[in-house]
Amino acid sequence: MTILITGATGFVGGKLSLALLKNNHDLIVVGRSEEKTFREQFTLPCAYYSWDDLKKLKHNLNIDAVIHLAGASIAGGRWTKKQKQIIIDSRVKTTEALVDYFDRIGDYPKTFLSAAAIGYYPYCMDTAFDENSPKGTGFLSDVCEQWEKSSLPLEKHCRRVLLRFGLVFDPRDGFLKKMGPLFSTGLAGKIGHGKQWMSWVHIDDLVKATLFCLNESKIQGAINIVAPQAVTNRDFTQKLAKTLQQKPFLPVPSLALKLLLGEMSILALGSQKVISQKLLDHDFEFQYPDLDSAFKDLYAWHSQRYQQIFSASQWFDKPVDAIFPFFCEAKNLEKITPPLLEFKVLNQSTPNITKGTIINYKLKIHGVPTRWRTLIKAWEKNVSFTDVQQKGPYKQWEHTHAFEPHSKGTLMLDDVIYQIPFGRLGLLALGNWILKDIMKIFEYRKKTTQQLFD
Repeated sequence: MTILITGATGFVGGKLSLALLKNNHDLIVVGRSEEKTFREQFTLPCAYYSWDDLKKLKHNLNIDAVIHLAGASIAGGRWTKKQKQIIIDSRVKTTEALVDYFDRIGDYPKTFLSAAAIGYYPYCMDTAFDENSPKGTGFLSDVCEQWEKSSLPLEKHCRRVLLRFGLVFDPRDGFLKKMGPLFSTGLAGKIGHGKQWMSWVHIDDLVKATLFCLNESKIQGAINIVAPQAVTNRDFTQKLAKTLQQKPFLPVPSLALKLLLGEMSILALGSQKVISQKLLDHDFEFQYPDLDSAFKDLYAWHSQRYQQIFSASQWFDKPVDAIFPFFCEAKNLEKITPPLLEFKVLNQSTPNITKGTIINYKLKIHGVPTRWRTLIKAWEKNVSFTDVQQKGPYKQWEHTHAFEPHSKGTLMLDDVIYQIPFGRLGLLALGNWILKDIMKIFEYRKKTTQQLFD
């Protein structure tokens, strides 16, 4: 199918876009940025239009389905009057722009999937809510209602599905990425009394459920996308801390959170036990129905205290055998590393990189000269290789480069598992600073390699 997707540069949007490509769909992305800026962030193959472009567009894009995910983060800052309007407009006005486009050209997609949220339902300690439950009260409920109503004019033209997402779990992004460092240092604990319900979903199940709704013609209307087993905040806290080999330490008093976040504190203090009744009625099977199975998968990489993970991905419109050799040549690292690091390869133990190769480098970290030695721990041609630090600034550094061949090109995936020296103290003092440095290095590499291969 040809699928128009919005919010593609976001956490969920990026995962869904890749899944759609793997299923051989063609993508049309609509977003806020100019095309040049967008292409620097989003490397998957697609056609691109800005929202301003869409307003002027008069020709038919022949869209089979829409997955509408655009919307400003509800956790982007205190809910001032101005911020509330940004949150509402980013959802309602973009939906109205899509409706206006289809009305203008007189042609409609077969399916319109629009993101929503379980914030639609009331906050309650002792009631479970399914898709037939009533709307709650308060800002989030009102936002969800307006968001969903804005696509109502399409209902007479196509199958309309409202995807009400719960908390999305993935340590590489979103909620768990924000919570991870706090739990890794042992400083996080239950929020308030800890008895409030959290309705959540593993990122892979969210993607799977969204594709299920895309393809299952009998599904329409509101669909809750949450795991079958909700958890209390206390249980979540204990299980995440145990997974990260820590003990929950500091409970967060409700009053302190209310003073700090104001009205937005409802995101942490509110209780919502939500059921995915429609998905279950249509025999959808969750791969991770409970928190234990979800954490076992999401933290399979975690084996020691204070470990952190950084992940990146990049698409190349070339076959894997044209990409893999470039990244297996150590000297090429000099071309794709920021000049400020003054990165130089000194020598390597074998003429060509293979399993067991040792490579010595020198570089400067914030002006401080450093030597680095890595061992190629694993190597499989055109598939993946892993280098681990033997000598260098980190307590641990293990970088896996994986290459996925697809019909339209190659997806390169990077996973870096690292530990900062000095344990809890090092993570508290240097964690954010080092993560920003790693992100800058990979952003530079992404931009440079894209230019080189283009």
